[in-house]
Amino acid sequence: MDELVLGFLGCSVTEGNMLPDKRDAFPNRIGIGLSEVGIPNTVVVSAVAGSIAGKVDPSKIRNPIKRAHLATWQSRYPRFIAVDRLDGEIISRHPRVVCVLLGQPESFQTMIPLTHFEESITRIVSRLSSCSISAILGTLPWKADHFYSRKMLGVFSIWGDASPERTSLYNDAIRRVAAHCGIPVADLFTTFQGRPELLFPDGVHPNQQGHQVIADLFLDKIRSCIHVSRE
Repeated sequence: MDELVLGFLGCSVTEGNMLPDKRDAFPNRIGIGLSEVGIPNTVVVSAVAGSIAGKVDPSKIRNPIKRAHLATWQSRYPRFIAVDRLDGEIISRHPRVVCVLLGQPESFQTMIPLTHFEESITRIVSRLSSCSISAILGTLPWKADHFYSRKMLGVFSIWGDASPERTSLYNDAIRRVAAHCGIPVADLFTTFQGRPELLFPDGVHPNQQGHQVIADLFLDKIRSCIHVSRE
């Protein structure tokens, strides 16, 4: 069997933020799971904590403080823009399947329009499709209730608002893109909902158990993409 190359494009969750050992993050767990059933594979990860799907034109941001912050952020840290990493870090490795899990930073704020996020995800999926690469989108994991209470302390004052409603809006956008493009969705939100034991105490980032759950959800979709039975 030819070696299966899998790509993963994401932000802090894909990176394994807060895990003592980043090798416990879900992309590596997927690789191990496939190897255990005799499928040789290479896992290619492009993940940066705080990464947003696509670059935003700062001139479209009304608030001058947020506009200046965004302009500085994007120019100083170009790898934060996921779509700009896609060709050089993922497509150049010739993957058969790419799992995309983006939107967490955008869902914390009102600075980046939802429409821009949806357009950026569509652009990523379209680019993969043009290279005959299968894409799988993941919904954003559920966040514990205590996470949202942190905004009362001003944690997100520079960005905007963080709320369960915003997470739902972004997940709806992810599902719309998947439906429009005819690609599968790994529904992390539904599986995580009401299960704080899958998260670190910050209420946002999945712990080791949570990453195994994410791996299982994506692995189920990957099997369908490569036509490999569970047996």
